[in-house]
Amino acid sequence: MLFWGWHSVSDVQGRQLDKSNKARGLRVRKDNIQIGDENRLESLFGSNPTGTRFNFYVVGEVYALHNDLIPNGRRDDFVDSPTYSELKDKLKPTCLKIKKLANQTSDGLSAQRDINNFEEEQKKYEEKRKEGFVNKEEQQKLIYDLNTKKEKAEKGQKQFKN
Repeated sequence: MLFWGWHSVSDVQGRQLDKSNKARGLRVRKDNIQIGDENRLESLFGSNPTGTRFNFYVVGEVYALHNDLIPNGRRDDFVDSPTYSELKDKLKPTCLKIKKLANQTSDGLSAQRDINNFEEEQKKYEEKRKEGFVNKEEQQKLIYDLNTKKEKAEKGQKQFKN
């Protein structure tokens, strides 16, 4: 066996875990010794700086098991080997799934915000319509704002369906 691991799924809602959370990030261990820090696997989440960002959406550990995975003298990485390359290759899809989940969460939150903004703009327009508009320009501006937010809300609805 090459490795085994686990990671959390949190309700942080599209944000990184705070720096005060000392356990944040996907970490690597060999014989229960941590190899590197919380940034050890950031490159597997995609090109930096986004990799670092998505690494901090989870708490987790990867336990390197294979005998050919040998920590270097500083314990900040493994000695370069075909086995270490294989570990990174097999772990990368999981890291990219974490990144995708974080992106989907963020997109969903943005879509919900757009829908809520449209609903608020509708109420604002209806209140103003009942009160009466100051002039034609005000009415046109409110209609324009309403239509713009409606388009964003419709895109948000499609995103939820997808």
